[in-house]
Amino acid sequence: MNASTPEEATSAVTAGGLLVRREWRAPREHGAAVIDPSWPDLPGAVSDNTAAIAQWPGGLAGLSWADWRSWCRQSCLAAAREYTSNTLGVTVPESEAGPLIVGGHQPALFHPGVWAKNMAIHRLAQRVQGCSVHLIVDNDASGQATISIPAGSPSRPRLQPLAFDAPRPAQPWESAVIQVPALFTTFAERVTEAMAPWGIVPVVQDAWSAAVAQLQRQSHLVPALTAARVSMERQWGVQNLELPLSRVCQLPPFHAFVLAISERLPEFAGHYNQVLGEYRRLNHIRSRAHPVPELGQQNDWYEAPFWVWRSGATHRDRLWVRQAAGEVVLRDRQGEFARWSTTNSAATADALQVLAKLESQGIHLRSRALTTTLFARLGLADIFVHGLGGAKYDEMTDALIARFFAVPAPQFGTISATFHLPFGISSAETALQRGQLLHRQRDLDHNPQRYLAEPPPATAEPLLAQRRQLLVELDPAAAAFQRLPRYERRKRYLQLRETNLQLAALLDGERTRVADSLNQLGSAEAASKVLRYREFSWVLFPEETLRSQYERLFG
Repeated sequence: MNASTPEEATSAVTAGGLLVRREWRAPREHGAAVIDPSWPDLPGAVSDNTAAIAQWPGGLAGLSWADWRSWCRQSCLAAAREYTSNTLGVTVPESEAGPLIVGGHQPALFHPGVWAKNMAIHRLAQRVQGCSVHLIVDNDASGQATISIPAGSPSRPRLQPLAFDAPRPAQPWESAVIQVPALFTTFAERVTEAMAPWGIVPVVQDAWSAAVAQLQRQSHLVPALTAARVSMERQWGVQNLELPLSRVCQLPPFHAFVLAISERLPEFAGHYNQVLGEYRRLNHIRSRAHPVPELGQQNDWYEAPFWVWRSGATHRDRLWVRQAAGEVVLRDRQGEFARWSTTNSAATADALQVLAKLESQGIHLRSRALTTTLFARLGLADIFVHGLGGAKYDEMTDALIARFFAVPAPQFGTISATFHLPFGISSAETALQRGQLLHRQRDLDHNPQRYLAEPPPATAEPLLAQRRQLLVELDPAAAAFQRLPRYERRKRYLQLRETNLQLAALLDGERTRVADSLNQLGSAEAASKVLRYREFSWVLFPEETLRSQYERLFG
Protein backbone atom coordinates (compact mmCIF):
# COMPACT_ATOMS: atom_id res chain seq x y z
CA MET A 1 0.00 0.00 0.00
CA ASN A 2 1.28 3.43 -0.89
CA ALA A 3 0.16 5.51 2.09
CA SER A 4 1.47 8.54 3.90
CA THR A 5 0.63 10.21 7.17
CA PRO A 6 0.51 13.97 7.96
CA GLU A 7 3.26 15.95 9.59
CA GLU A 8 2.38 17.48 12.91
CA ALA A 9 3.60 20.95 13.86
CA THR A 10 3.34 23.79 16.38
CA SER A 11 1.72 21.86 19.22
CA ALA A 12 1.43 18.28 20.35
CA VAL A 13 -1.03 18.85 23.18
CA THR A 14 -4.57 17.67 22.59
CA ALA A 15 -6.01 17.53 26.11
CA GLY A 16 -8.29 20.24 27.43
CA GLY A 17 -9.49 21.49 24.07
CA LEU A 18 -6.19 22.97 22.88
CA LEU A 19 -5.89 23.31 19.13
CA VAL A 20 -3.35 21.18 17.27
CA ARG A 21 -2.11 22.29 13.87
CA ARG A 22 -1.50 19.49 11.40
CA GLU A 23 -0.23 19.74 7.86
CA TRP A 24 -2.41 17.74 5.47
CA ARG A 25 -1.06 17.46 1.93
CA ALA A 26 -2.74 15.79 -1.00
CA PRO A 27 -0.61 12.93 -2.37
CA ARG A 28 0.90 13.67 -5.76
CA GLU A 29 1.59 10.33 -7.43
CA HIS A 30 -1.01 8.00 -8.91
CA GLY A 31 -2.29 5.51 -6.34
CA ALA A 32 -0.81 7.32 -3.35
CA ALA A 33 -3.07 7.89 -0.36
CA VAL A 34 -3.27 9.70 2.97
CA ILE A 35 -4.71 7.27 5.52
CA ASP A 36 -4.61 8.44 9.12
CA PRO A 37 -4.67 6.48 11.37
CA SER A 38 -3.05 3.89 9.15
CA TRP A 39 -5.35 1.31 7.59
CA PRO A 40 -4.23 -1.47 9.99
CA ASP A 41 -4.75 0.87 12.98
CA LEU A 42 -8.25 2.14 12.12
CA PRO A 43 -10.15 -0.75 13.77
CA GLY A 44 -8.28 0.00 16.98
CA ALA A 45 -9.26 3.65 16.72
CA VAL A 46 -12.92 2.59 16.43
CA SER A 47 -12.61 0.43 19.55
CA ASP A 48 -10.86 3.22 21.46
CA ASN A 49 -13.59 5.69 20.51
CA THR A 50 -16.39 3.33 21.50
CA ALA A 51 -14.81 2.71 24.90
CA ALA A 52 -14.10 6.41 25.52
CA ILE A 53 -17.60 7.53 24.49
CA ALA A 54 -19.13 5.06 26.94
CA GLN A 55 -17.38 6.97 29.74
CA TRP A 56 -18.53 10.46 28.77
CA PRO A 57 -20.00 12.35 31.73
CA GLY A 58 -23.19 14.39 31.43
CA GLY A 59 -25.34 14.39 28.33
CA LEU A 60 -27.47 16.48 26.00
CA ALA A 61 -31.10 17.68 25.99
CA GLY A 62 -31.82 16.11 29.37
CA LEU A 63 -30.53 12.69 28.28
CA SER A 64 -27.30 10.89 29.06
CA TRP A 65 -24.86 10.72 26.17
CA ALA A 66 -25.59 7.00 25.81
CA ASP A 67 -29.35 7.59 25.54
CA TRP A 68 -29.03 10.54 23.17
CA ARG A 69 -26.57 8.66 20.94
CA SER A 70 -28.89 5.64 20.89
CA TRP A 71 -31.74 7.97 19.85
CA CYS A 72 -29.58 9.51 17.11
CA ARG A 73 -28.42 6.16 15.85
CA GLN A 74 -31.88 4.58 15.69
CA SER A 75 -33.43 7.63 14.01
CA CYS A 76 -30.65 8.09 11.47
CA LEU A 77 -30.36 4.41 10.58
CA ALA A 78 -34.10 4.19 10.04
CA ALA A 79 -34.00 7.27 7.80
CA ALA A 80 -30.95 5.91 5.95
CA ARG A 81 -32.59 2.55 5.31
CA GLU A 82 -35.73 4.30 4.05
CA TYR A 83 -33.79 6.62 1.71
CA THR A 84 -31.45 3.92 0.42
CA SER A 85 -34.24 1.46 -0.29
CA ASN A 86 -37.17 3.67 -1.30
CA THR A 87 -35.37 6.51 -3.07
CA LEU A 88 -32.45 4.60 -4.58
CA GLY A 89 -34.26 1.27 -4.98
CA VAL A 90 -31.59 -0.72 -3.12
CA THR A 91 -32.43 -3.53 -0.69
CA VAL A 92 -30.76 -3.01 2.68
CA PRO A 93 -30.47 -5.25 5.75
CA GLU A 94 -32.19 -4.41 9.02
CA SER A 95 -29.16 -4.99 11.24
CA GLU A 96 -28.09 -2.19 13.59
CA ALA A 97 -25.45 -4.17 15.45
CA GLY A 98 -21.85 -3.11 15.86
CA PRO A 99 -20.00 0.18 15.51
CA LEU A 100 -21.23 2.85 13.12
CA ILE A 101 -18.68 4.10 10.58
CA VAL A 102 -19.68 7.42 9.00
CA GLY A 103 -18.32 9.53 6.16
CA GLY A 104 -19.82 12.13 3.88
CA HIS A 105 -19.44 14.52 0.98
CA GLN A 106 -21.39 16.84 -1.27
CA PRO A 107 -23.38 15.00 -3.98
CA ALA A 108 -21.07 16.21 -6.75
CA LEU A 109 -19.30 14.19 -9.45
CA PHE A 110 -16.14 14.41 -7.36
CA HIS A 111 -12.71 13.00 -8.10
CA PRO A 112 -11.98 9.35 -7.26
CA GLY A 113 -9.67 10.30 -4.41
CA VAL A 114 -12.75 11.55 -2.57
CA TRP A 115 -14.64 8.41 -3.53
CA ALA A 116 -11.98 6.40 -1.69
CA LYS A 117 -13.69 7.35 1.59
CA ASN A 118 -16.83 5.49 0.56
CA MET A 119 -14.90 2.30 -0.14
CA ALA A 120 -12.96 2.70 3.08
CA ILE A 121 -15.94 3.13 5.42
CA HIS A 122 -17.59 0.02 3.93
CA ARG A 123 -14.46 -2.10 4.36
CA LEU A 124 -13.82 -0.70 7.83
CA ALA A 125 -17.39 -1.52 8.88
CA GLN A 126 -16.83 -5.08 7.68
CA ARG A 127 -13.61 -5.33 9.69
CA VAL A 128 -15.27 -4.20 12.93
CA GLN A 129 -18.57 -6.01 12.21
CA GLY A 130 -20.48 -2.76 12.11
CA CYS A 131 -22.49 -0.60 9.72
CA SER A 132 -21.42 2.21 7.39
CA VAL A 133 -23.36 5.37 6.51
CA HIS A 134 -22.50 7.93 3.85
CA LEU A 135 -23.94 11.37 4.61
CA ILE A 136 -24.94 13.23 1.46
CA VAL A 137 -24.08 16.85 2.29
CA ASP A 138 -26.96 18.34 0.35
CA ASN A 139 -27.31 21.45 2.53
CA ASP A 140 -24.15 22.94 0.98
CA ALA A 141 -24.43 25.29 -2.00
CA SER A 142 -24.28 23.43 -5.31
CA GLY A 143 -21.48 24.14 -7.74
CA GLN A 144 -21.42 24.32 -11.52
CA ALA A 145 -23.32 21.71 -13.50
CA THR A 146 -20.16 20.75 -15.40
CA ILE A 147 -17.11 18.55 -15.09
CA SER A 148 -13.66 19.15 -16.59
CA ILE A 149 -12.53 16.82 -19.36
CA PRO A 150 -9.20 16.56 -21.20
CA ALA A 151 -9.28 18.08 -24.69
CA GLY A 152 -6.73 19.00 -27.34
CA SER A 153 -3.81 16.66 -28.04
CA PRO A 154 -1.36 14.77 -25.78
CA SER A 155 1.33 17.37 -26.51
CA ARG A 156 -0.97 20.37 -26.08
CA PRO A 157 -3.83 19.29 -23.82
CA ARG A 158 -6.30 21.60 -22.15
CA LEU A 159 -9.15 21.36 -19.66
CA GLN A 160 -12.59 21.83 -21.13
CA PRO A 161 -15.98 21.93 -19.36
CA LEU A 162 -18.66 19.40 -20.21
CA ALA A 163 -22.16 20.03 -18.83
CA PHE A 164 -24.61 17.56 -17.34
CA ASP A 165 -27.25 20.30 -16.91
CA ALA A 166 -27.83 23.97 -17.63
CA PRO A 167 -26.20 26.62 -15.39
CA ARG A 168 -28.15 27.47 -12.26
CA PRO A 169 -27.84 30.08 -9.53
CA ALA A 170 -26.00 29.04 -6.38
CA GLN A 171 -28.48 27.22 -4.16
CA PRO A 172 -28.56 24.35 -1.68
CA TRP A 173 -28.05 21.01 -3.38
CA GLU A 174 -31.30 19.69 -1.94
CA SER A 175 -33.26 22.36 -3.85
CA ALA A 176 -31.60 21.75 -7.21
CA VAL A 177 -33.70 20.21 -9.97
CA ILE A 178 -32.56 19.03 -13.39
CA GLN A 179 -33.42 21.86 -15.77
CA VAL A 180 -32.63 20.33 -19.15
CA PRO A 181 -33.40 16.58 -19.09
CA ALA A 182 -32.04 16.09 -22.61
CA LEU A 183 -28.64 17.46 -21.52
CA PHE A 184 -28.64 15.21 -18.46
CA THR A 185 -29.69 12.02 -20.23
CA THR A 186 -27.05 12.37 -22.98
CA PHE A 187 -24.24 13.09 -20.53
CA ALA A 188 -22.77 9.56 -20.62
CA GLU A 189 -22.74 9.52 -24.42
CA ARG A 190 -20.98 12.86 -24.60
CA VAL A 191 -18.40 11.85 -21.97
CA THR A 192 -17.71 8.58 -23.80
CA GLU A 193 -17.26 10.45 -27.09
CA ALA A 194 -14.90 12.96 -25.48
CA MET A 195 -12.74 10.23 -23.93
CA ALA A 196 -12.55 8.05 -27.06
CA PRO A 197 -9.58 9.95 -28.63
CA TRP A 198 -7.64 9.24 -25.45
CA GLY A 199 -8.30 5.51 -25.65
CA ILE A 200 -10.32 5.50 -22.42
CA VAL A 201 -13.67 3.76 -21.93
CA PRO A 202 -15.17 5.66 -18.97
CA VAL A 203 -17.17 4.06 -16.16
CA VAL A 204 -19.96 6.59 -16.73
CA GLN A 205 -21.28 4.23 -19.45
CA ASP A 206 -22.28 1.74 -16.75
CA ALA A 207 -23.22 4.22 -14.04
CA TRP A 208 -25.37 6.79 -15.81
CA SER A 209 -28.35 4.59 -16.61
CA ALA A 210 -29.18 4.60 -12.88
CA ALA A 211 -29.12 8.41 -12.90
CA VAL A 212 -31.43 8.55 -15.92
CA ALA A 213 -33.80 6.05 -14.32
CA GLN A 214 -33.90 8.22 -11.20
CA LEU A 215 -34.67 11.27 -13.34
CA GLN A 216 -37.69 9.46 -14.76
CA ARG A 217 -39.05 9.13 -11.21
CA GLN A 218 -38.33 12.66 -10.04
CA SER A 219 -36.55 15.79 -11.26
CA HIS A 220 -34.29 16.45 -8.25
CA LEU A 221 -30.57 16.43 -9.02
CA VAL A 222 -29.20 14.90 -5.80
CA PRO A 223 -30.96 11.50 -6.04
CA ALA A 224 -29.96 11.20 -9.69
CA LEU A 225 -26.25 11.88 -9.06
CA THR A 226 -26.34 9.65 -5.98
CA ALA A 227 -27.97 6.81 -7.92
CA ALA A 228 -25.13 6.83 -10.48
CA ARG A 229 -22.49 6.57 -7.79
CA VAL A 230 -24.32 3.99 -5.68
CA SER A 231 -25.01 1.79 -8.71
CA MET A 232 -21.25 1.33 -9.18
CA GLU A 233 -20.58 0.88 -5.48
CA ARG A 234 -23.17 -1.88 -5.28
CA GLN A 235 -21.62 -3.64 -8.29
CA TRP A 236 -18.34 -3.60 -6.39
CA GLY A 237 -19.90 -4.98 -3.22
CA VAL A 238 -19.91 -1.66 -1.32
CA GLN A 239 -23.06 -1.53 0.80
CA ASN A 240 -23.08 1.81 2.59
CA LEU A 241 -26.38 3.27 3.68
CA GLU A 242 -27.05 6.67 2.13
CA LEU A 243 -28.52 9.53 4.15
CA PRO A 244 -28.96 13.17 3.02
CA LEU A 245 -28.16 15.76 5.65
CA SER A 246 -31.42 17.50 4.78
CA ARG A 247 -33.18 14.47 6.27
CA VAL A 248 -30.90 14.29 9.29
CA CYS A 249 -31.74 17.91 10.07
CA GLN A 250 -35.46 17.06 10.21
CA LEU A 251 -35.03 14.33 12.84
CA PRO A 252 -35.94 14.90 16.52
CA PRO A 253 -32.41 14.09 17.85
CA PHE A 254 -31.01 16.82 15.60
CA HIS A 255 -33.61 19.27 16.93
CA ALA A 256 -32.43 18.37 20.43
CA PHE A 257 -28.89 19.21 19.30
CA VAL A 258 -30.07 22.58 17.93
CA LEU A 259 -31.86 23.22 21.23
CA ALA A 260 -28.78 22.40 23.31
CA ILE A 261 -26.73 24.98 21.39
CA SER A 262 -29.45 27.63 21.10
CA GLU A 263 -30.22 27.76 24.81
CA ARG A 264 -26.52 28.32 25.62
CA LEU A 265 -25.73 30.28 22.49
CA PRO A 266 -23.74 33.18 24.01
CA GLU A 267 -21.43 30.64 25.64
CA PHE A 268 -21.21 28.54 22.47
CA ALA A 269 -20.52 31.59 20.28
CA GLY A 270 -17.75 32.64 22.65
CA HIS A 271 -16.03 29.25 22.36
CA TYR A 272 -16.63 29.11 18.61
CA ASN A 273 -15.07 32.51 17.91
CA GLN A 274 -12.19 31.88 20.29
CA VAL A 275 -11.37 28.56 18.63
CA LEU A 276 -11.65 30.17 15.20
CA GLY A 277 -9.22 32.92 16.22
CA GLU A 278 -6.72 30.38 17.54
CA TYR A 279 -7.05 28.34 14.35
CA ARG A 280 -6.31 31.40 12.21
CA ARG A 281 -3.24 32.27 14.27
CA LEU A 282 -1.92 28.71 14.16
CA ASN A 283 -2.43 28.51 10.40
CA HIS A 284 -1.33 32.10 9.66
CA ILE A 285 -4.71 33.04 8.14
CA ARG A 286 -5.54 36.74 7.86
CA SER A 287 -8.88 36.49 6.09
CA ARG A 288 -11.89 37.09 8.32
CA ALA A 289 -13.96 34.77 6.15
CA HIS A 290 -11.64 31.76 6.12
CA PRO A 291 -12.11 28.97 6.98
CA VAL A 292 -15.52 30.13 8.27
CA PRO A 293 -16.77 33.55 9.43
CA GLU A 294 -17.13 34.36 13.10
CA LEU A 295 -20.55 34.09 14.70
CA GLY A 296 -21.96 37.60 14.97
CA GLN A 297 -23.96 39.53 17.54
CA GLN A 298 -26.56 42.25 16.99
CA ASN A 299 -27.64 43.73 20.32
CA ASP A 300 -29.25 40.78 22.15
CA TRP A 301 -29.40 38.61 19.03
CA TYR A 302 -26.66 35.97 18.60
CA GLU A 303 -25.86 34.22 15.36
CA ALA A 304 -26.25 30.43 15.63
CA PRO A 305 -24.13 27.98 13.59
CA PHE A 306 -27.00 26.86 11.36
CA TRP A 307 -28.42 27.76 7.95
CA VAL A 308 -32.03 28.66 7.40
CA TRP A 309 -33.96 29.42 4.22
CA ARG A 310 -37.57 29.46 3.14
CA SER A 311 -39.18 27.40 0.40
CA GLY A 312 -38.61 28.92 -3.01
CA ALA A 313 -35.49 30.82 -1.96
CA THR A 314 -32.09 29.97 -3.39
CA HIS A 315 -30.04 31.88 -0.81
CA ARG A 316 -29.16 30.35 2.55
CA ASP A 317 -29.52 32.79 5.43
CA ARG A 318 -27.93 32.99 8.85
CA LEU A 319 -29.95 31.96 11.88
CA TRP A 320 -30.27 34.46 14.73
CA VAL A 321 -31.38 33.59 18.27
CA ARG A 322 -32.49 35.83 21.13
CA GLN A 323 -33.03 34.78 24.73
CA ALA A 324 -35.13 37.23 26.72
CA ALA A 325 -38.03 37.27 29.19
CA GLY A 326 -38.07 33.50 29.50
CA GLU A 327 -38.26 32.92 25.75
CA VAL A 328 -36.02 31.76 22.93
CA VAL A 329 -36.81 33.45 19.60
CA LEU A 330 -35.49 32.51 16.14
CA ARG A 331 -35.28 34.79 13.11
CA ASP A 332 -33.70 35.15 9.71
CA ARG A 333 -33.31 38.35 7.70
CA GLN A 334 -37.02 38.27 6.84
CA GLY A 335 -38.11 38.28 10.46
CA GLU A 336 -38.98 36.12 13.45
CA PHE A 337 -40.37 32.68 12.66
CA ALA A 338 -40.28 30.60 15.87
CA ARG A 339 -40.28 30.95 19.65
CA TRP A 340 -40.66 28.83 22.75
CA SER A 341 -40.76 29.35 26.49
CA THR A 342 -37.91 28.28 28.73
CA THR A 343 -39.81 28.62 32.00
CA ASN A 344 -42.52 25.94 32.01
CA SER A 345 -42.00 22.32 33.01
CA ALA A 346 -42.46 21.08 29.45
CA ALA A 347 -40.07 23.62 27.91
CA THR A 348 -37.88 21.04 26.16
CA ALA A 349 -40.83 19.15 24.68
CA ASP A 350 -42.41 22.43 23.54
CA ALA A 351 -39.18 23.56 21.90
CA LEU A 352 -38.77 20.26 20.06
CA GLN A 353 -42.35 20.54 18.80
CA VAL A 354 -41.70 24.07 17.50
CA LEU A 355 -38.57 22.94 15.68
CA ALA A 356 -40.33 19.86 14.27
CA LYS A 357 -43.03 22.04 12.65
CA LEU A 358 -40.63 24.33 10.78
CA GLU A 359 -40.30 22.06 7.74
CA SER A 360 -44.07 21.93 7.20
CA GLN A 361 -44.08 25.73 7.39
CA GLY A 362 -41.58 25.92 4.51
CA ILE A 363 -38.66 26.87 6.77
CA HIS A 364 -35.56 24.74 6.31
CA LEU A 365 -33.15 24.63 9.27
CA ARG A 366 -29.82 22.98 8.43
CA SER A 367 -26.38 22.48 9.91
CA ARG A 368 -23.31 24.41 8.81
CA ALA A 369 -19.84 22.97 8.27
CA LEU A 370 -18.70 22.62 11.87
CA THR A 371 -22.10 21.68 13.26
CA THR A 372 -22.45 18.93 10.66
CA THR A 373 -19.48 17.05 12.02
CA LEU A 374 -20.21 18.10 15.60
CA PHE A 375 -23.54 16.30 15.35
CA ALA A 376 -22.16 13.30 13.45
CA ARG A 377 -19.25 12.75 15.83
CA LEU A 378 -21.14 13.44 19.05
CA GLY A 379 -24.37 11.68 18.23
CA LEU A 380 -23.90 9.16 15.48
CA ALA A 381 -20.47 7.82 14.58
CA ASP A 382 -18.09 5.52 16.37
CA ILE A 383 -15.62 7.06 13.97
CA PHE A 384 -16.11 9.76 11.35
CA VAL A 385 -13.92 9.54 8.24
CA HIS A 386 -12.92 12.85 6.65
CA GLY A 387 -11.15 13.91 3.52
CA LEU A 388 -8.32 16.44 3.73
CA GLY A 389 -10.54 19.53 3.89
CA GLY A 390 -12.78 18.12 6.59
CA ALA A 391 -9.77 17.06 8.62
CA LYS A 392 -8.54 20.66 8.72
CA TYR A 393 -11.97 21.90 9.81
CA ASP A 394 -12.18 19.31 12.55
CA GLU A 395 -9.11 20.67 14.28
CA MET A 396 -11.62 23.30 15.43
CA THR A 397 -14.37 20.77 16.07
CA ASP A 398 -12.10 18.82 18.42
CA ALA A 399 -11.59 21.92 20.52
CA LEU A 400 -15.31 22.82 20.51
CA ILE A 401 -16.28 19.34 21.68
CA ALA A 402 -13.89 19.57 24.61
CA ARG A 403 -14.68 23.17 25.60
CA PHE A 404 -18.44 23.43 25.13
CA PHE A 405 -19.65 19.86 25.54
CA ALA A 406 -17.00 19.04 28.17
CA VAL A 407 -16.11 15.61 26.78
CA PRO A 408 -12.91 14.44 25.05
CA ALA A 409 -13.26 14.56 21.28
CA PRO A 410 -13.42 11.11 19.66
CA GLN A 411 -10.68 10.42 17.14
CA PHE A 412 -11.57 10.90 13.49
CA GLY A 413 -10.10 9.25 10.42
CA THR A 414 -8.67 10.97 7.36
CA ILE A 415 -8.60 9.31 3.96
CA SER A 416 -7.83 10.79 0.56
CA ALA A 417 -6.13 9.42 -2.53
CA THR A 418 -4.83 10.55 -5.88
CA PHE A 419 -5.70 8.72 -9.08
CA HIS A 420 -4.67 9.90 -12.53
CA LEU A 421 -6.34 9.07 -15.78
CA PRO A 422 -4.31 6.34 -17.54
CA PHE A 423 -2.18 8.51 -19.80
CA GLY A 424 1.06 6.85 -18.65
CA ILE A 425 2.64 10.06 -17.34
CA SER A 426 4.74 10.18 -14.17
CA SER A 427 5.78 13.40 -12.51
CA ALA A 428 8.68 11.55 -10.88
CA GLU A 429 10.18 10.82 -14.30
CA THR A 430 9.92 14.42 -15.54
CA ALA A 431 11.26 15.73 -12.23
CA LEU A 432 14.28 13.42 -12.55
CA GLN A 433 14.90 14.55 -16.13
CA ARG A 434 14.64 18.21 -15.14
CA GLY A 435 17.06 17.68 -12.24
CA GLN A 436 19.59 15.97 -14.48
CA LEU A 437 19.39 18.70 -17.12
CA LEU A 438 19.68 21.52 -14.58
CA HIS A 439 22.70 19.82 -13.00
CA ARG A 440 24.35 19.51 -16.41
CA GLN A 441 23.56 23.16 -17.19
CA ARG A 442 25.16 24.32 -13.94
CA ASP A 443 28.13 22.01 -14.44
CA LEU A 444 28.72 23.40 -17.91
CA ASP A 445 29.10 26.85 -16.30
CA HIS A 446 31.21 25.85 -13.29
CA ASN A 447 33.16 22.81 -14.54
CA PRO A 448 33.39 23.23 -18.31
CA GLN A 449 36.69 21.29 -18.42
CA ARG A 450 34.69 18.07 -17.88
CA TYR A 451 32.92 18.43 -21.22
CA LEU A 452 35.81 19.40 -23.53
CA ALA A 453 36.92 16.93 -26.16
CA GLU A 454 40.03 14.82 -25.61
CA PRO A 455 42.50 16.15 -26.37
CA PRO A 456 41.11 19.63 -25.72
CA PRO A 457 41.39 22.22 -28.50
CA ALA A 458 44.52 24.34 -28.57
CA THR A 459 42.55 27.47 -27.63
CA ALA A 460 41.54 25.81 -24.39
CA GLU A 461 45.05 24.89 -23.17
CA PRO A 462 46.04 28.29 -21.70
CA LEU A 463 42.61 28.68 -20.11
CA LEU A 464 42.84 25.23 -18.52
CA ALA A 465 46.32 25.98 -17.19
CA GLN A 466 45.09 29.29 -15.75
CA ARG A 467 42.12 27.50 -14.16
CA ARG A 468 44.36 24.90 -12.51
CA GLN A 469 46.64 27.61 -11.12
CA LEU A 470 43.71 29.62 -9.73
CA LEU A 471 42.26 26.55 -8.00
CA VAL A 472 45.63 25.93 -6.33
CA GLU A 473 45.76 29.52 -5.11
CA LEU A 474 42.15 29.31 -3.87
CA ASP A 475 42.62 26.10 -1.91
CA PRO A 476 41.39 27.01 1.62
CA ALA A 477 43.72 24.40 3.14
CA ALA A 478 46.84 25.97 1.63
CA ALA A 479 48.98 28.29 3.75
CA ALA A 480 49.32 30.69 0.80
CA PHE A 481 45.53 31.10 0.70
CA GLN A 482 45.43 31.98 4.37
CA ARG A 483 48.01 34.77 3.79
CA LEU A 484 46.09 36.32 0.91
CA PRO A 485 44.21 39.53 1.76
CA ARG A 486 40.44 39.37 1.26
CA TYR A 487 40.53 41.64 -1.81
CA GLU A 488 43.12 39.33 -3.45
CA ARG A 489 40.94 36.28 -2.79
CA ARG A 490 37.97 38.05 -4.38
CA LYS A 491 40.14 39.04 -7.36
CA ARG A 492 41.08 35.40 -7.95
CA TYR A 493 37.46 34.21 -7.59
CA LEU A 494 36.44 36.70 -10.29
CA GLN A 495 39.33 35.51 -12.50
CA LEU A 496 38.17 31.92 -12.03
CA ARG A 497 34.62 32.85 -13.01
CA GLU A 498 35.84 34.63 -16.14
CA THR A 499 38.04 31.66 -17.06
CA ASN A 500 35.09 29.28 -16.69
CA LEU A 501 32.97 31.54 -18.89
CA GLN A 502 35.61 31.53 -21.61
CA LEU A 503 35.89 27.74 -21.45
CA ALA A 504 32.10 27.39 -21.45
CA ALA A 505 31.96 29.50 -24.60
CA LEU A 506 33.80 26.65 -26.34
CA LEU A 507 30.81 24.42 -25.45
CA ASP A 508 28.04 26.59 -26.93
CA GLY A 509 26.67 23.65 -28.91
CA GLU A 510 26.19 21.53 -25.79
CA ARG A 511 24.79 24.45 -23.81
CA THR A 512 22.23 25.12 -26.54
CA ARG A 513 21.27 21.43 -26.62
CA VAL A 514 20.67 21.40 -22.85
CA ALA A 515 18.68 24.66 -23.00
CA ASP A 516 16.53 23.26 -25.82
CA SER A 517 15.95 20.07 -23.84
CA LEU A 518 14.84 22.11 -20.84
CA ASN A 519 12.41 24.09 -23.00
CA GLN A 520 10.98 20.90 -24.47
CA LEU A 521 10.71 19.40 -21.01
CA GLY A 522 8.91 22.54 -19.83
CA SER A 523 6.30 22.04 -22.54
CA ALA A 524 6.01 18.37 -21.59
CA GLU A 525 5.60 19.31 -17.93
CA ALA A 526 2.87 21.82 -18.79
CA ALA A 527 1.07 19.07 -20.70
CA SER A 528 1.65 16.65 -17.85
CA LYS A 529 0.14 19.09 -15.39
CA VAL A 530 -3.11 19.09 -17.39
CA LEU A 531 -3.17 15.34 -17.95
CA ARG A 532 -2.35 14.64 -14.31
CA TYR A 533 -5.11 16.94 -13.07
CA ARG A 534 -6.20 15.49 -9.74
CA GLU A 535 -9.77 16.80 -9.89
CA PHE A 536 -10.95 14.83 -12.91
CA SER A 537 -14.34 13.31 -12.01
CA TRP A 538 -14.63 9.61 -11.28
CA VAL A 539 -17.02 9.27 -14.25
CA LEU A 540 -14.09 9.69 -16.67
CA PHE A 541 -12.05 6.76 -15.39
CA PRO A 542 -12.04 3.17 -16.64
CA GLU A 543 -13.81 0.90 -14.17
CA GLU A 544 -10.81 -1.39 -13.86
CA THR A 545 -8.50 1.49 -12.91
CA LEU A 546 -10.77 2.52 -10.06
CA ARG A 547 -11.70 -0.91 -8.84
CA SER A 548 -8.13 -2.22 -8.80
CA GLN A 549 -6.84 0.83 -6.91
CA TYR A 550 -9.57 0.65 -4.28
CA GLU A 551 -8.91 -3.07 -3.84
CA ARG A 552 -5.21 -2.38 -3.43
CA LEU A 553 -5.79 0.28 -0.78
CA PHE A 554 -8.64 -1.33 1.19
CA GLY A 555 -8.80 -4.97 0.12
